[in-house]
Amino acid sequence: HLPLLKANTCSSTFDEVLSYTVALFLYYITLFLTTIAKNRSLQQVLTMESAARTTTTTTHIALVSIPAFSHQVSILEFAKRLLNLHNNTFNITCIIPTLNSSYNNIATKPFFDSLPPNIHCIFLPSVYFEDLNNNGVSVEIQIQLSVSRAMPSVRETLRSLFDATNNVVAIVADAMVPEALDFGKELGILSYIYFPCSTMLLSLCLHSSNLDEQVSCEYRDHPNLIEIPGCISIYGRDLPNSVQNRSSLEYKLFLQRCQRYRSAHDGILVNSFMELEEEATKAITQHAKGNGNCSYPPVYPIGPITH
Repeated sequence: HLPLLKANTCSSTFDEVLSYTVALFLYYITLFLTTIAKNRSLQQVLTMESAARTTTTTTHIALVSIPAFSHQVSILEFAKRLLNLHNNTFNITCIIPTLNSSYNNIATKPFFDSLPPNIHCIFLPSVYFEDLNNNGVSVEIQIQLSVSRAMPSVRETLRSLFDATNNVVAIVADAMVPEALDFGKELGILSYIYFPCSTMLLSLCLHSSNLDEQVSCEYRDHPNLIEIPGCISIYGRDLPNSVQNRSSLEYKLFLQRCQRYRSAHDGILVNSFMELEEEATKAITQHAKGNGNCSYPPVYPIGPITH
């Protein structure tokens, strides 16, 4: 019976080894699959966290425009160019005061519908301006005063945007609403004026308070040429209509706006370019380098911006 016993012993040992090998193989297979599953879960978590972090930290810029479609188009075209230059890596919200409930008409809708997804527009509720309209006040003054009356809503909207995104880094205000820059200082973010016109007109605006002191009569009656830094001298009658009646509200509002331009410490973005208005740009830049209380803010030619 000894050979049979040896055969049974060998068979039993072989079965045990085989069972042990299969169990070990299954153990490592299970361990391998578990590791893969854990790695996939970890990767998913990391991806989700990265996406959440990207959404939270996306840079945000706020624009403030006025109830004039031409101004809105200009500043939003600037926004589109800015996004293109930076590969759409941030978001832009444009805050727009309105004059009346019928402001968003069919003529302007296609433009706003065509904006990139990174640009959002917030149209504020209309402010009361019937008293201005009924008194025969010009459209320019209506826009100026209605925007001033909308500043509390602009501030509230900007504050809500700042709290919601937690990453608003700058405000860019239309040249007609320089008072909006005060909110940028309040929030501790960069503040710029967007000037949609020429550098020559900007030079006139920055020089307006000096000009107001130097000329005693109406500009149209001034016998001599009027000098504008960096520009050709022109007669007073050729200056913009908004400065021709120096006793008018329109002129007083013009001077107030221009005085605020000098407080735009982070700079003015002007819709022009150096090759077109080199001397005017250089003249403003020289003042921007510092001249006591007469220094100008930095000026950045970012044009031409067209539509």
